[in-house]
Amino acid sequence: MCYNLVLKTFEVNKKQKKEIRSLLKQIFREFSYNDDGAFLYNSLTSQIIRTLDYNEFEKKLEDLKINNNTLLHMHLRKATSGSISEQNIHGWRFDNYICSHNGYYGMSFSKKELNDNSDSYEFFNKNKDAINEEDIDNIDVDNFFGVAYCNSLDSSKLLIISKHKTAKLYYLKSLVIISNESLDSLFSRYYKVGDFKFKMTVPKTEIENKVVLLDTNSFKILKQREIRDYYYYYSYKSNYSDIYDL
Repeated sequence: MCYNLVLKTFEVNKKQKKEIRSLLKQIFREFSYNDDGAFLYNSLTSQIIRTLDYNEFEKKLEDLKINNNTLLHMHLRKATSGSISEQNIHGWRFDNYICSHNGYYGMSFSKKELNDNSDSYEFFNKNKDAINEEDIDNIDVDNFFGVAYCNSLDSSKLLIISKHKTAKLYYLKSLVIISNESLDSLFSRYYKVGDFKFKMTVPKTEIENKVVLLDTNSFKILKQREIRDYYYYYSYKSNYSDIYDL
């Protein structure tokens, strides 16, 4: 399945900007086996990158412009339906929101019915009116599995849809990262004092079986709705052990 990430900065200095770019590159490399199309939205420049060329994508991460209050939305696709093409790279704009999804939308995967679109595109297209109206009660999650993110174009709001899979929010000093896969080992550091060994971890919140609309300036919940359905949990353990003290 795909990898899906949103990163929001607050007040960042020059060193922290460099560390954020390095962090994004490590996350990209960790999940780059999702190699059917890369997407990145940068609220600072309003730039949208959608490419099948992962070497080109990594070079653009190295030159990424980051400042205070910047929202970055990244998606790495692993196709479940639809062609492997730029058309089906996530990061679709529906009026005032840009959307991506990890998982699947459980409809018929025949190309005839999908018009060669991905099932994820069909999910967002079906819900585009409710998403833009921020009507979370009428977002239809039937036959949906995974984590979806939709950020507003002004980056002030983030809609998270999580069903049978968790969205993990990591709170660092100068930013919040939201990932559909665990980054625990990436954000861990060991300290040793005498004979004692301590492991420090970044504070984390998990959103599970919910539709949540967040204010990205304060990360306060504006609206939320419980999804009542059967539960399924899947997790992935990262192998990285680096720490970013941002």
